[in-house]
Amino acid sequence: MQIQQLPFKDFFPTDAIAEIIAHTRGRRGSVFTPLVTLKTFIFQVLSNDGSCQRAVGYVLAERLSQGQPANSVNTGPYCKARSRLPLRAIRQAVKNVGMRLHQQMPKAWLWQDYRVVLLDGTTLLMQNHAQKKTDFRRGKKLGQRDHVVAWQKPKLKPVWLSGQAYAELPQEIGVREFAVAGRVYITTLAADKTCPKQ
Repeated sequence: MQIQQLPFKDFFPTDAIAEIIAHTRGRRGSVFTPLVTLKTFIFQVLSNDGSCQRAVGYVLAERLSQGQPANSVNTGPYCKARSRLPLRAIRQAVKNVGMRLHQQMPKAWLWQDYRVVLLDGTTLLMQNHAQKKTDFRRGKKLGQRDHVVAWQKPKLKPVWLSGQAYAELPQEIGVREFAVAGRVYITTLAADKTCPKQ
């Protein structure tokens, strides 16, 4: 199998692939050469279920489509070959690929002119209790039915929160509440100019 045929050659530089192959321990086996093993490993990591069985099935299908003899569906040879891949070289190659992709990111992908590297978001939709109404007269008013209020740290640690996580919580956080089309939204994105409610 040639490096030029690899589906990831456009973002995984040839020299990085060559480095991984050169540092693979005990290269042997007619089916799972270092290059085939690397390609199969990348397929496995990116596949839906991440199983060795599916990865080996992928190699079988590819070999048959190219008129090569069928390989065994036993996952043992692949797993042994995968364990010989040089982890340090793979980590460095993945880090380099990530940095390169990050630098090539189009400006249209930026959010508020920021390159988002980690997004931790939760969305909940709940029926508001009849007695629990949002009082938009409280807090710092940003606009009609739009304000920032302070949420206090609970006096007692919730059972689902570790002691350390509870201790690290601030005493209060500013939370924006705003209403659009009869729904109240709650967010920590409090800058109304850069994050308008519409």
